[in-house]
Amino acid sequence: MSKLLQRVILRRLLEHLKFNGLLPSAQSEFHSTDTALANVLSVILMALDQGNVAALALVDLTAVFDTVSRRILLRRLSELCGISGMALSWIT
Repeated sequence: MSKLLQRVILRRLLEHLKFNGLLPSAQSEFHSTDTALANVLSVILMALDQGNVAALALVDLTAVFDTVSRRILLRRLSELCGISGMALSWIT
């Protein structure tokens, strides 16, 4: 699938999830890893400025997605998020 088509699908999917209140508010704030990283850095720096101790734990979850049942994922996308038809077939 072309990068352009992937971006279009991602944009439409995010719009759908946001419109239907299916994303946590913090999740919908971040449009890129740069934005998320800037937010984390800002929170850490504010804590340090206030004399607090700050710690950051990072977890690599890339392998987790290899173990997700495709059947369960598709069912949840359909039932919980309302994704169906052509949009669901693109994911399969």
